[in-house]
Amino acid sequence: MGCLRLCAVLVALLAVLGPICLSAAADGKFWDLLATWDTTDIPDLSGKVAIVTGPTVNGIGFESAVEMARKGAQVILAGRSDSKGQEALSQLLQRVPDAKAEFMKLDLGSLKQVKEFALNFKAKHLPLHILMNSAGIMANPFTLTVDKLESQFATNHLGHFLLTKLLLPELEASAPSRIVTVSSAAAFFPEMMAKLEMFGLINAAPAADFDKLGQDYEADYHPFKAYGRSKLANVLFTRALDRRLSGKKIFANVCHPGGIMTNLPKHVQQTTEESMGSRWRYLLDELMQLVMLAPPRGAITQLYLATAPDIEEKGVRGQREAQARHASPPKFSTEQLEEKLWSISEKLVAQHFIFAQSEPRLFLSLCDQDAAAATRLLGNTSGVVGLLSLVVNQAGGKLSDRIGRKPGFLVGPLSNVLLGWCVFKNAKNRWLVAVCRILRLILTTFSNTVMCNAALADVCSSNELALAMSRIQTATGLAMLLTPFIEGRILMFSPSSPSAIRYVYAAMATIAAVHAMFVATQLEETLDPTKRTTAKLTLSVINPFGFVRLFSEGTKALQKLVAITTLQMFLEGKNLSDVIQTWIRDHLKWSVTQVRNFIVGYGLLCTGTGASATPWMLRNLSARGFTTATNLLNAAAFGLRGLAPSSWLFLTMMVPMLPGVNGASATALKAVAQDIATNQGFGKGEFSAWVNNLRALAGSVAPVLYGQVYAAAEKR
Repeated sequence: MGCLRLCAVLVALLAVLGPICLSAAADGKFWDLLATWDTTDIPDLSGKVAIVTGPTVNGIGFESAVEMARKGAQVILAGRSDSKGQEALSQLLQRVPDAKAEFMKLDLGSLKQVKEFALNFKAKHLPLHILMNSAGIMANPFTLTVDKLESQFATNHLGHFLLTKLLLPELEASAPSRIVTVSSAAAFFPEMMAKLEMFGLINAAPAADFDKLGQDYEADYHPFKAYGRSKLANVLFTRALDRRLSGKKIFANVCHPGGIMTNLPKHVQQTTEESMGSRWRYLLDELMQLVMLAPPRGAITQLYLATAPDIEEKGVRGQREAQARHASPPKFSTEQLEEKLWSISEKLVAQHFIFAQSEPRLFLSLCDQDAAAATRLLGNTSGVVGLLSLVVNQAGGKLSDRIGRKPGFLVGPLSNVLLGWCVFKNAKNRWLVAVCRILRLILTTFSNTVMCNAALADVCSSNELALAMSRIQTATGLAMLLTPFIEGRILMFSPSSPSAIRYVYAAMATIAAVHAMFVATQLEETLDPTKRTTAKLTLSVINPFGFVRLFSEGTKALQKLVAITTLQMFLEGKNLSDVIQTWIRDHLKWSVTQVRNFIVGYGLLCTGTGASATPWMLRNLSARGFTTATNLLNAAAFGLRGLAPSSWLFLTMMVPMLPGVNGASATALKAVAQDIATNQGFGKGEFSAWVNNLRALAGSVAPVLYGQVYAAAEKR
């Protein structure tokens, strides 16, 4: 028993004196308590935004936040505990009364919550100039996080890894910017243990191999071994990150702040008291008071890296600092191990990047993480798609009335095979990828929408056509719900690089090839040869405004029906989504998780309604009755939703809207309009193209109109 107690004392002393000794050996000096840089040297930070993880009162994260707020920065305190976070915010405001600061919940032990924090921050549309990864836990008993990962590795490294990657677009857009990750002299523990293992004194494996990260690590677990490994991971991560930021004005560095008298070693103190009694705990506390730094002093190094002009002027990046001075990294910090850890970390967090679709992320990567440039390029290509679609839809619809629908159905999948393969082989060519996006969207929309509606009109009419359109919408909605899950599995290769995202396009090409084979071998031609148009094709076939003929040559009944169905398109979800999301964010105050759950639940309800309630109404009501009923329900629901910013009211009013959701209220009248147009001699493919072009025009006008009305109402 005496031997065990002696070991416990030695472990406790190692926890206190180890970092000091290691710091002396690694840096060639003991901590310099009279360093020439202090908080008075922090420049004016007005206009800067900083996120600080681990802002508990009496910690170095908290002290860093206080000093940056004192110099004018807007500070986000990111912590796990609501009560401690609010306490920190209150204490900060007492010390800096005019500070711009707020608390946001962040549990680094949950990758899901890290992603939620990042999304909530992005929703604020703030710049980000300083990301200080300061939170950490130390030497706790073996536990697993909700992601089934060893807790010290998950909290100290992986949570910060994911947070940093998710916020890189904001840091890039706000450059010059800083990333500061707080490590420790404990990063040398694996190196020291490896030497002790040579003498048979300790089992060092796995101290730095990162092969065992979950339950499989329990047999080899030692609190200090795991802590040292997580702190080494901080160094490895920063050096690998710096290589990826080469040429950019994002300065990523890692620091050893020194031995700080905070609550971090609480598990060491508890272990000492449990093993040796309160007297030894008292002795340990006194020793820590004697040799450790107070938090304000301990925060100097990370504040230096986060704020000092020297960092940019001297190009300090990818470095390990100790007491505001350069220090050598551990010998275990090799490029091979750095890249191994990066690869392991990416695989562990890959699924948490699926909040963005592959294509926007590919464009972001191709634009060197410049979010503004990527958004501008995506918007420009969408604009080109809208303009060219008017021509392609018109010409393709007219041509299909002459040669049949099957070639039009093949255009979409065949183009996806070629374009998907092209992007797969040339994923790093920005302009080629942009051109492929334009062609894919144009040809896919033509094949899937214009041809589908025309083919349905060939084989159905009146009520049967309306029912068929309803079923198509249901199938499309189900596919849209399933697609992200398929995409997510593919993106497990890697979450961000073009070389990884290109596999999504390879999958698209493969699925499109199967689709094309099905169309070629199984799909029957719907347009009877005797009913095909034989008129000579003229240049008018490419007139994007051919739909004007409906209003100049069609009967008044057809004109009214076309006008009504076009106006119904103003209720399509894509046209309303921006205003609804703004209402949810600014007035209902939903979290990102609540919004995501709502969207998924809403999608499932829409799919279920499209398969049941909508067909029932179409069979039992006239076209006028269905349209009137769904529009009255929509009007009542939208009107009641706007009475008050109530989540209960918002969700309740979702139910009566379902039968006519997303423009489905136009389904019955579209079928009637198609019959009248066919009887008046307009080609079914031609009419389908005209209707789709009018829908596109409505989609261009509606969001602008809604946005202007919302903005005007907000100003009142």
